[in-house]
Amino acid sequence: MSNYYYVDLTSYLNNRGFTTDRDYYRGFLSLGESSLPEEQVNFDKVYFCNDVPFRLCKNENFDNMATEGQRIDFPVLKVKKIHFLGVSNNGDLFDFLYFMFNSTCAYRTKLCFSDFISSEPAFGDQIAINFTYMNTRSGRLDHYKPNIWYYPITLEKNAEINGIEFEDNPSMHVFAITIETE
Repeated sequence: MSNYYYVDLTSYLNNRGFTTDRDYYRGFLSLGESSLPEEQVNFDKVYFCNDVPFRLCKNENFDNMATEGQRIDFPVLKVKKIHFLGVSNNGDLFDFLYFMFNSTCAYRTKLCFSDFISSEPAFGDQIAINFTYMNTRSGRLDHYKPNIWYYPITLEKNAEINGIEFEDNPSMHVFAITIETE
């Protein structure tokens, strides 16, 4: 039976991807300063995608992590899979991801996210949350139905790790990470 560990991203948040009808001009999910409608998510709710639980988080200013070379540390865990909720902007993107045990890379693979305004996945990722519109600098845009994508990574062998290192690619955004352990 699997156990799940929510990675607390609160101290790593550096981007605002959700805005309301009142502050739509503050979004910065893309270079065009678009954003997702905050009214359509609940930050106090656990979201499930493929039976995997996720917790979205936010602080006063931010609600996602643009990948900019961060290392996220957590207690040592024996990991089967790592599950991500995220998006890319300005195209379908991937970059390397490093699973760390202390200062040693235990496993390297690619993290892939389809563009948030794509209706079809580019990498086998799946729609986790679908929105009915998106916000732009000038207000609500009903023409686009953006998505947050689900992307799981299975480790070839269960590995003990205590950190994840990202490449520097600020066009990739992580909203939640859940680690599946034995």
